[in-house]
Amino acid sequence: EGKWPKAAQRDVALKWSYEFKPHPKKPKNKIRDPGHYKAKGLRGDMWARGPGSINGDQIQVEDCEDCDFFLCDEMDSLVVDDCKNCRFFVGPTSGSAFLRTSSNCKVVI
Repeated sequence: EGKWPKAAQRDVALKWSYEFKPHPKKPKNKIRDPGHYKAKGLRGDMWARGPGSINGDQIQVEDCEDCDFFLCDEMDSLVVDDCKNCRFFVGPTSGSAFLRTSSNCKVVI
């Protein structure tokens, strides 16, 4: 008596989701595909970036409509311009998240 019961499964899952794991250092002189970090002119699409795919870089989204964005990795900043009716699910951001000249968008950070 007086002891807490064993951790419930959801408690174990929550503990795992909050553990901090630093990203590996970015290799120097690596040529990056700018299309991986920028979404432009999408209509009714889903655009997703999973863990380890952004690695602290900036994400830019421009001129999109009726899209879902899942950004599930650490990023430096998020810049959204001229979007309509889009939904953003954004992971940790070390800098800022800018939403400019956009309308009817929903954002979860």
